[in-house]
Amino acid sequence: MLTLQNIRINRLQNPRLVWVTEPPRFSWQLSSAEQGCLQTAYRVEVYQNSASVFDSGKVESDKSVDVLCPALQLTPHTDYTATVTVWDNHGACAKGETAFSTALGKEGWLGAEWITPKRQMEGASPYLRRKFEVKKPIAKATLFASGLGLSEYYLNGEAISEGRIDPIATNYEKTVFYRFFDLTDRIRIGGNALAVWLGDGFWGQNRLWLDHAEPRYGEVCCIARLHILYADGTEENIVSAPDWEAKPSPITLNNLYAGELYDARMEDRDFALFSGDEDGWGKTKLATPPKGELVGCDLPAVKVIKTLPARSVSPVSGKHDGAFIFDFGENFAGVFTAKIPPSPAGATYVFRMAETLQDSHLDYRTTGSYATE
Repeated sequence: MLTLQNIRINRLQNPRLVWVTEPPRFSWQLSSAEQGCLQTAYRVEVYQNSASVFDSGKVESDKSVDVLCPALQLTPHTDYTATVTVWDNHGACAKGETAFSTALGKEGWLGAEWITPKRQMEGASPYLRRKFEVKKPIAKATLFASGLGLSEYYLNGEAISEGRIDPIATNYEKTVFYRFFDLTDRIRIGGNALAVWLGDGFWGQNRLWLDHAEPRYGEVCCIARLHILYADGTEENIVSAPDWEAKPSPITLNNLYAGELYDARMEDRDFALFSGDEDGWGKTKLATPPKGELVGCDLPAVKVIKTLPARSVSPVSGKHDGAFIFDFGENFAGVFTAKIPPSPAGATYVFRMAETLQDSHLDYRTTGSYATE
């Protein structure tokens, strides 16, 4: 029996940000119990809402990787279904189906602007927020967003994605990546809050940590478009603009190489809630846009894949003088969790990550100061 599996578009399964500026590449795999099974022909069909928009017809070919369909014309920000039919040299036929969506076109941001806090302390990591209300059932909700240098997104108090260190670093003068998030099942009827937490990343490396000229592109900023399609067919777009709010976060200074300063007295656990208060929130302003083209990113996000317990904890000097080494048994890129003992407000703890104790003096060390509530 001939079966068709692992249908991919641009080498990805069910991609959500297929570019419309070039034809997509279709790939698939065959499986058969017959000896010497070979593909002899294929047919690619594409549908939008069950209506046919492309049909390659039966093509005599054994190609099954990066199959191009130059005549296929796609519309930005549209959902499609693709079916692939193949025939083999034993006269058998198999059919498979996959879904994909196209990226926004250059005009697809519908007035969304790059924004930044109106008052921003260099090196700090701010919150941006937009509250909104939904009064009728939703059929689909999609968020397109990019935050430079690094960004995390929250809806109604919960992180939207497990991704870390995102968007992926690029030459920001040529390309800036944005992400796609399906929020259909997460937006509620009533009050909602969409929030972005920004960090410097490679985009905003601040000179406060560096002895040489700053490799800085610009101030932290974000652009976002939340598209809501209601069940009755009407649409609404919530876009980043100076009507968003901004607030300093507990991260008062951050740097990819030098770590961060975290002031727990500034924590706001309701920053991404519709019910969150307005204390400390200020205005945003238009930011200088990056020079690079906004491009949809379907590359896998960096995620937490493993949790390592400390294998040992020992005093640095051999005495209990308040300095300890936490040995995790291997080198890794990640973050750590530490329980801080009850302390007076303003007490400071310093954490340093190094491959070995001897490395603690090197420039790539990461130091974080943590001030307690």
